[in-house]
Amino acid sequence: MKKIFLVVLTIVLVSGLIITGCAQPAPAPAPAPAPAPAPAPEPEESVIELRFATPVPETGGKHRYGHAPWAKRVEEATNGKVKIILFPGGSLAGSKDMFDAVVGGITDIGWFDAAMAKGRFSLITGVYSMPGAGIGDATIASWVIWNLYKNTPEIQAEFSDVQVLFLHAFAPLAIATKSVPIRSMDDVKGLKLRTPPGGTAELVDLAGGTVVSMVPPDIYISMERGILDGNVMGWEGHGAFNITEIAKYFTPVPAFGGPQFVMAMNKDKWNSLPDDVKEGILSVSGDEGALLYGRGGDKSSQEVTDQIRSLGGEIIQMSPAEEERWNALAKPLQEKILADLNAKGLPADKTWQEMLRLVKQYKQNPVK
Repeated sequence: MKKIFLVVLTIVLVSGLIITGCAQPAPAPAPAPAPAPAPAPEPEESVIELRFATPVPETGGKHRYGHAPWAKRVEEATNGKVKIILFPGGSLAGSKDMFDAVVGGITDIGWFDAAMAKGRFSLITGVYSMPGAGIGDATIASWVIWNLYKNTPEIQAEFSDVQVLFLHAFAPLAIATKSVPIRSMDDVKGLKLRTPPGGTAELVDLAGGTVVSMVPPDIYISMERGILDGNVMGWEGHGAFNITEIAKYFTPVPAFGGPQFVMAMNKDKWNSLPDDVKEGILSVSGDEGALLYGRGGDKSSQEVTDQIRSLGGEIIQMSPAEEERWNALAKPLQEKILADLNAKGLPADKTWQEMLRLVKQYKQNPVK
């Protein structure tokens, strides 16, 4: 029995080893499928940065009521596709160099006084700066000059090197002096006055003043040192360049012709912009831009005249008889300027008549 038991046990053990050796291991679980790759993000549209250079300091009315809000309007009108980088106070280009800076691409956008680019814009500077038009405020001045530009192909041709966005202007101009109050034309005689170029400078010269050409940032220190007796400028300028702090007397002269301010863009940069961006910029330029700056100019003027009075300065209003003396002095000067422009082959008479028509129209029907 013992033998039989051992034999049976041996058979069982051997059978178990055979079965164990032949058994297949359980298959490993199939790996989980890899997750589908996330869709590639849409490429972000890059923001277009445009440099905007101006000689006006950040404290000036034209910056606060013109440059800064216009830049913001451009960014909003282009749905954030454009970011305006402001370079105020002549940090990128000065007054006399601004037009060339725009043409040469040093700045993408530039704001400048056309008269500072001497000899470049003979028709617009000659006619618009001519004394005697009788424009009384910045809103009318801006609407007149912008519509004069739109209505006069010969003026448009003068700006063919840049993309004009709009023009605007300012009125009235006032003589600021430290020690001599200007109550009549006779008081101007012998005074050294910084005066903007063009018809206003010629009128000051005819009145017996000594015309001094000087960029605005140098006026304050020149008056302080006695190099200048006074300055001829719009209210905004007197405030922006701190003339209100050094001059005691301010006399607005309605006969003075105003400056011609231009907002322009480098042509290559303009042509490189997508159409929708161009449309956005134009939607806040043109009429809208001219009115923004015109109304801003009048608001700034009120602030500056209030400041003058608060500092103890005197604003002298000319008598009607004195205004007529200035207008009478301006009459032969008008004829001379027009004759000189006509001799250059420019349509000066036609342009001057169109300007007077616009002045009359917008005085009778102010822009809303």
